[in-house]
Amino acid sequence: LLADEATSGLDPQATASVLALLKRPRDEYQLAIVLITHEMDAVRTAADAVAEIRDGTIVQYGRIEDLLARPDSLLG
Repeated sequence: LLADEATSGLDPQATASVLALLKRPRDEYQLAIVLITHEMDAVRTAADAVAEIRDGTIVQYGRIEDLLARPDSLLG
């Protein structure tokens, strides 16, 4: 499932609802979801793994916990 900016412009409550809605098929059907977003709170809440893309190139990829712990990461 591809969700491109699915939470863009939403208030925090609506964002939480959308993320919960996306988690249901992921958990129930083992469905992979690609969530494209600039919202770091959504990334922290919903992602198991993250790819950081700059100028069309993947510059880092890994588990969200690992990337958030790296001080050189834009996610950290």
